[in-house]
Amino acid sequence: LELGRLDEAGPLLEQSVELGREALGSEHPELANMLSSFGELLHLRGNSEAAESAYRESLAIRRKAFGDDHITIANSFNVLAFLLVDEERFAEAEPLYQQSLEMRRRLYGPRRVEVTFALNGLARLYLRTQRPLEAEALLRESLSIFDETHPTHWRRGYAECLLGAALTMQVRYDEADPHLVEGLSIVRKARGDGDSFSREVFQYAIDLYDAWGKPDQATPFRALLQSQ
Repeated sequence: LELGRLDEAGPLLEQSVELGREALGSEHPELANMLSSFGELLHLRGNSEAAESAYRESLAIRRKAFGDDHITIANSFNVLAFLLVDEERFAEAEPLYQQSLEMRRRLYGPRRVEVTFALNGLARLYLRTQRPLEAEALLRESLSIFDETHPTHWRRGYAECLLGAALTMQVRYDEADPHLVEGLSIVRKARGDGDSFSREVFQYAIDLYDAWGKPDQATPFRALLQSQ
């Protein structure tokens, strides 16, 4: 799933969930991991209802196995919140991201790359709810952590694109452009043009160049979206 290989992952994940239930039982933590991965696949395929069901079952298993203060709970909060943002259920998603971020900072330490997953997700929610200043602060923290720990990770490129979108919303086009250019290059190289993350950042580029009065620079990205 990190590489966007949905066709390859689908049958394997579905089979692993079925076999896991039979072999491990319905409350085993490893089944929770399988359900979380399967939920991500379903989400990427556009089956949000089934994805949410898988995520919530995974969360329930983890809570029973580990209690509420465990890093796997933060992981469940993060993936469920990402889906809820896509569903525009922002009031449900925001406290999950905030709890995930608090737990990650406390359990991993504030400068670990795992913290960036919650920072990026919460910033994405802030962009969707027209709060670009709050998003910018989180994304600059995220990029600082990436620079220290994983400077070549594709999620660093994604954070660059989110920051570009936050700056676009603040009419800071000259600042937004280099972040989007760099981020787009990283995301496209890692994920390919047909991936959902790539499609999302193409839209950020379109938004920038349309708002900036440079529609010719938006044209290639619009064509990429229309070809999917």
